[in-house]
Amino acid sequence: MKTYRERTDDILARAEGMRKRSRRNTLISVLAVCLAALCGLLLLLFVPYANAEMPTLAEYRGSDYYPLMQKINTLTYRAPKYKNNFEALTGWLQDLFGGYGAAGDAEAPNDSADEGDDYFEVTDNQVAGVVEGDLFKATESTLFYLTWEGGSYVLRACSAAGADSDVLAEYTIPADEGARTGGYTDRAEIYLSGDGDTVTLFSPAYVQSEGQLYTQITSIDVSDPAAMQLTDRVYVSGSYISSRKTDGTFLLISHFAVRNNPDFADEAQYLPQVGTPGDMHSLPMEDIVLPDGAHTARYTVVCSLAEEGLAVEDAYAFFSYTDTVYVSENNIFVARSHDLAGQVIACGAEGSCSYSEDRTEIACLACEGGAFTYRGTADVPGTVKDQYSLDERNGQLRVVTTLYRWGLQTEGNVSDPPPLGTNAGVYIVDLADFQTVGALEWFAPQGERVMSARFEKEEDLVWVCTAVEFTDPVFRIDLSDPANLTYTETGTVEGYSHTLIDFTDGTLLGIGYGESTWELKIELYEKQGGEVVSLDAYTADETISTDYKAYFIDRENGLVGMQVYNGGESEYLVLAYDGYGLTEALRLPMADGDYDNTRAAYIGGWLYILSDDETGFYAVQL
Repeated sequence: MKTYRERTDDILARAEGMRKRSRRNTLISVLAVCLAALCGLLLLLFVPYANAEMPTLAEYRGSDYYPLMQKINTLTYRAPKYKNNFEALTGWLQDLFGGYGAAGDAEAPNDSADEGDDYFEVTDNQVAGVVEGDLFKATESTLFYLTWEGGSYVLRACSAAGADSDVLAEYTIPADEGARTGGYTDRAEIYLSGDGDTVTLFSPAYVQSEGQLYTQITSIDVSDPAAMQLTDRVYVSGSYISSRKTDGTFLLISHFAVRNNPDFADEAQYLPQVGTPGDMHSLPMEDIVLPDGAHTARYTVVCSLAEEGLAVEDAYAFFSYTDTVYVSENNIFVARSHDLAGQVIACGAEGSCSYSEDRTEIACLACEGGAFTYRGTADVPGTVKDQYSLDERNGQLRVVTTLYRWGLQTEGNVSDPPPLGTNAGVYIVDLADFQTVGALEWFAPQGERVMSARFEKEEDLVWVCTAVEFTDPVFRIDLSDPANLTYTETGTVEGYSHTLIDFTDGTLLGIGYGESTWELKIELYEKQGGEVVSLDAYTADETISTDYKAYFIDRENGLVGMQVYNGGESEYLVLAYDGYGLTEALRLPMADGDYDNTRAAYIGGWLYILSDDETGFYAVQL
């Protein structure tokens, strides 16, 4: 029998054993928890992101939009910058030493009025019967001007009353709740109804609840300038580029860009839409032009709206097209630049040549009564500078382009290889089948590009200015016989014209630069016999706007005007053609404003000038 001491030692030994086992179990439990936490941390840090691969879009295979979605997916997909959370957490260190940052991970960025008794068109429109939006519209007695003040668009009404002219009222155009109307673009334009009672504003807007850019079309009652008020508003997805008005229908051209990695379950992220925020509907695939060579995830959207009520009548979208849009009396033309590699042609009887070149695809959309019909597409060499390089006449589209060819390769016994480099081209396309029926190529001095072009409204001819640095010729090209395009030219002239204007008595104005961009030069040209000559040139050490709508043009009275900056001073300059040359008719000191936004009109012997400067309104008798 154990003694008391022995029994006590046994109890203490068993207690110590239990304590050790408890500590071991606790240690094992803690170790297990730590290992589990470590495994979880490793999984959290190093398991690859689920969206590291481009989405397959297999679930959308039955959608009408599926081919478009595939193209957008290819153009917008951006792999995550880091493969897992560890790389993301230590990315600053990796980036410091040139590590895991993937190239190209930035997001894609998201361009005939009804005749009433009182209507007076002050904008010099490109096409007769097709009115263009502007900052400035007028009746014979009231001038309306759009400006921007304090974060809002402001519509100013002024009286055209000679010496008694004055600002009648200013109306701050309210934004809808949750919409922001500035800070990302300055594009906004107005129209005036034939009776002079309604101003329609086209302007950009950002709807915060949807995180989307829209074009908002706002109707304003101006029948009483002292009590102007908003009467209607509609929205179209995308940012405003430009617009036109013809036969009671507005044509809106807007730009809709698709952001990187869109959610294809949400059509608003990758399809242009029309309607009201919260009640938008997508354009059907049949109204979206998807070219084979699409290379940018953006649309040019054309939408027609009835002037009365602003109801959307029809819409069409051109995927991967640019902001260059030309509207004729019956058709809308939308341009897209692309390049063509490996163009092969015969070079002599036994040789061939291949080269790459820039080209322009031009889609044609017919518009009748607000309804659109897609007619077809033309493709011509070169790139188009702007809308003034396009013109429709007698069922034909005429196009002026800057040519660029490179990468010549020859095979066989080559003779007379094609020219390379930069030059100019003029093309005539038959709109019956969109085939090129006339061409004049490589007629400018080698290395020059098209700086400006202007088609005559009454004759089958186009004026083209080409330049390299600050010398240029001006070409007068006869388009009357597409199979035999001929031209006359000025030869080398100092400076170049960024704008050409068909002017008074068959003359041409070239507005541009002299020896530098700091020297204003306005050249006056005329065709005399078999050549084009300069009749006169006005030069001054001044800078001006390059926006065509900022110029005041009065062909009937031979006047041209613009705001100029001269040594820090701002003035309004008017030149008059006296049958021989250009003379100064006015130099009016102005307060300092943005010369891109200055507008003027000549009514009843008075020149009315509206500006966004602190004075805002000038009236002077000429």
